[in-house]
Amino acid sequence: MDAKTREQLRALDMAKHLQMQLNRRTLLRTAGAAAGALAVMPLLAACGGDDDDDVQPTTPPGVATATSAPAATPTAGSGAARPGGTLTFGVEYDTPVFDPLRTISSARGSVAIYESLVIRNDAGEYQPWLATGWEVAADGSAYTFTLRDDVKFQDDTPFNAAAVKWFFDKAMDPEGIYAFRSTLAPVDEVTEDDEFTASFRLNGPFSGILEYLGEANYMYTGMLSPTAYEAAGDDFGVTTAVGTGPFNLESWVPNDTMTFVRNDAYAWGPAARAENQGPATLEKLVYRYIPEAAARVAALETGQFDILFATPVQDYERLKATGDFEFHTPPKEGGSLLYVGPNKSRATFQDLKVRQAINYAIDKESIQRVVFSINGQVAYGNLPPHFTSAYPNAESIGYHYNPDTARQLLDEAGWTMGAGGVREKGGEKLSWSFLIITSQEATATAQIVQQNLKDVGIETTITQTDTWAALQPTLLEGDYDIWLGGYGWGSPTILDFWFGRESASNVDHLQDPVVFDLLDQTGQAATIEERDAKYQELDKYLTEQAIWSPILFTNDLVAVNKRVVNYRFTPAGEQSFATDWGLAAE
Repeated sequence: MDAKTREQLRALDMAKHLQMQLNRRTLLRTAGAAAGALAVMPLLAACGGDDDDDVQPTTPPGVATATSAPAATPTAGSGAARPGGTLTFGVEYDTPVFDPLRTISSARGSVAIYESLVIRNDAGEYQPWLATGWEVAADGSAYTFTLRDDVKFQDDTPFNAAAVKWFFDKAMDPEGIYAFRSTLAPVDEVTEDDEFTASFRLNGPFSGILEYLGEANYMYTGMLSPTAYEAAGDDFGVTTAVGTGPFNLESWVPNDTMTFVRNDAYAWGPAARAENQGPATLEKLVYRYIPEAAARVAALETGQFDILFATPVQDYERLKATGDFEFHTPPKEGGSLLYVGPNKSRATFQDLKVRQAINYAIDKESIQRVVFSINGQVAYGNLPPHFTSAYPNAESIGYHYNPDTARQLLDEAGWTMGAGGVREKGGEKLSWSFLIITSQEATATAQIVQQNLKDVGIETTITQTDTWAALQPTLLEGDYDIWLGGYGWGSPTILDFWFGRESASNVDHLQDPVVFDLLDQTGQAATIEERDAKYQELDKYLTEQAIWSPILFTNDLVAVNKRVVNYRFTPAGEQSFATDWGLAAE
């Protein structure tokens, strides 16, 4: 058994174990709760927008277009915040496990509890957070971080260099399933130089280290209490979670509600993003998951939610007319993509002509117009166009809807039209399973794709599953043909996440030495400019090779009750800092 197979099996075993843990705890915690609540895919949650398949487009101000970079959105509300109070969010997805070291999906509530060494300011510059500063060795062989000496984890464990080393030792453990282990390939080791100094010792250039450490909204570099983690074992991120953030996790009912209570000892909010260094103004944060869009909107209108993510586009004008809400249109999770991903371990999808045919067959414009309206921008490449790392000519080399070309490519690949309008080759029908996670927008998108593929002679059977945790083992096992995938992430390192040489998240089962080599080169680039050039080369290659079938890049539509103050988004789509959030004085 090779190393890659062992890696996938470890990830699969962990995914199955986590699902069993979640199933057991969900049954214990939610007995008596309303039945039938469905989880929504974190991937498609990053592709929000309308949950109805018949909408009239309207255009809120500030929506990013194909030619405009995302703009900063104004502070929600005005005036002083009153002390205390509870801010309640309506969210469209939950996470299978709230542990940065073991999950491949982020959580809305991660900003409350997990903090990193550095953070981006509104200008996109990396500034100190749990670190007070850093130095780079003259030969580029090490990054040395000086840490704050006044920080404690929420269980009173000191935050220090030992805790930093512990986290990254776990992250780089070849027996683990950390989603960004491939990104850390340039790191030989993390050392504890003294109590409050830690160094990343490199085996080559790592120009993206600050960008990696600065993904603060997405929890993957959030420091964890070693004491709490070792004590909880596999229960960490399931029954407990302990970071350094301004709120403590009070309770979590998976696929229902996550509640945080103020950390009164907190006093280290990042000066780059927080006016209030702590403690937080609010007493509590509540993130309530409701899969049905109509129910989420109703909860917003009746005051059960203060903030609603993934607001359906068709409700925008009506909600705006009430005068009760402000609206924000940040790029989804910094940048997002919805795509169809074929399982490259299947012989059919190792044929470039078949992959290209899928791309030509999909009517992206119809999906954008019918399902996502203003919140969707047709995608031709694999990285959002506002990324400096995205191939700038993706639209010119990408695939535009052309079913005749799709049919021609399938003919050339030897798939001839058979009985019932389904193509055949050597007695095998061109009939595929098509996996999605249940949501109205995912179903509507899949149905359009299904019809598009049928039009060129490909039969598909849509299979829906309720949660990402339930889908993950199937993807890792490779027991599928195509799936409706997606991501939300603020940097090109998302490609390391999906395709890295040692990635436990390579659910597309791509084994392409060109991709591996280009990803290695991005990690070894001496400057961000050199690294971006390599990512552009990779983006171009992925497009030409039709590794995915990109459909849409999306924005979020966030409704915020005007009683909320100091809540906004940075140009990169990150939320303002949680210590500043508040409710207007009554």
